[in-house]
Amino acid sequence: MADYRKHEIITGLFVVAAVIVFSIFAFRVGDADLFGLFRPRSITCRSYFDDVGSLADGAQVKVGGRSVGKVIGVRIVERELEPAEVERLVRLHEDKVERGVVAGMLRQAIEVRFEVNDPDLKIDVAGARVSLAQDSPLTPHFLELDPGEWAPDASPRPLVESAPAEPPVIRTREAVGLEDLISAARPVIGKLDAILSKIDRRVLDDKNVESLGRFVTDVSNAAASIKGAAADLE
Repeated sequence: MADYRKHEIITGLFVVAAVIVFSIFAFRVGDADLFGLFRPRSITCRSYFDDVGSLADGAQVKVGGRSVGKVIGVRIVERELEPAEVERLVRLHEDKVERGVVAGMLRQAIEVRFEVNDPDLKIDVAGARVSLAQDSPLTPHFLELDPGEWAPDASPRPLVESAPAEPPVIRTREAVGLEDLISAARPVIGKLDAILSKIDRRVLDDKNVESLGRFVTDVSNAAASIKGAAADLE
């Protein structure tokens, strides 16, 4: 009787093991994620950057310091330039005008894919922005997500419930680097140079400089005379 029960247990274990192996094989063949069934529901978004610093797979996505997801992919891709991107490039890099950069041209960028898994998070995709952030200069980068704003009568559903057919594109808010600062300051420097040149031509010409020299000499002589008179009084 004991041998019969032992035989039943062993047979049952083999059946259970076979069912588990078959299930895993079926999910793998169907390109499904078996263990994903036990994870919180999430949705994938994508953004495009010129530079991602130390951002890597697994980096957190935060809203106001709270983690709402993570980065799942960072890769270089080729994509069409949008009008807003062309405007920014032309503003910061004058040589882009000479090269005839226009919307629709292709440019390599860094695509960042990230999962959002917070069931309470609502995002206005059109107004949302994502940017690189760090807790300190020595820590790795993470993504800071600004969900955007919307009218009270047009409140979007939580993103993980809307389930769009394609991963939505969240626009980026690029960090301003040294090159961008120099490029942005170049037009201002040019205007200051033009103003100083005009001052040099109109104010600091030879006649005015000579007059200024005579004025300084007269002031120096007057000061010396006052000093001498004061010494005689003593």
